Amino acid sequence: MTNDINIEDILDEFTMEELLNHAVLKSYIDRYPSLALELTDLYHELALTDARTGSESVQLETKILASATAPGRAFVEAALAGEELRSLARKVGLPRDFFAGLRDCKVRLGSIPEPVVTGLARELGVAIHALVDFLRSQPRTNTGFAFKADGKPDEGAVLEYDEFLDGLALTDQEETALDRLCQLDGRS
Repeated sequence: MTNDINIEDILDEFTMEELLNHAVLKSYIDRYPSLALELTDLYHELALTDARTGSESVQLETKILASATAPGRAFVEAALAGEELRSLARKVGLPRDFFAGLRDCKVRLGSIPEPVVTGLARELGVAIHALVDFLRSQPRTNTGFAFKADGKPDEGAVLEYDEFLDGLALTDQEETALDRLCQLDGRS
């Protein structure tokens, strides 16, 4: 009976942590690797709840973005398509596939690190919750199917963020650009 893990107790204990940050999340995942997905999803949900209520217990960059009005879904959608997407990719120094993969829900939202979401929201000039709302409400698209096929196209697997990055095979220069995107002040 001592080997049985009470999932609810662990998640409750995680929720009650005084300072909830990446270090705390990592320590819980190290202790309970079988609950990694649940812990990560709970962490992101708590971070979003704190961001919505204005709590400063989670270190999110909301001060800069609070003054900006949330242009909403249409603005985010336009910023992640066509020439705007190409311009963003050039400006940030990451491949277009990085942004298109996030836009097309190729990555599980709960696995995307908080600094990536914060940095992308900053680059787009939108509030974090507006970006997350857009990513959460996007229908999964499959851009890789042909016009003629023997069967119906499938959606493909949703990847974890780390798997997604591995698939992009970022160059050293692009990895540096990703690090810059994740910095709190957005400067190198």
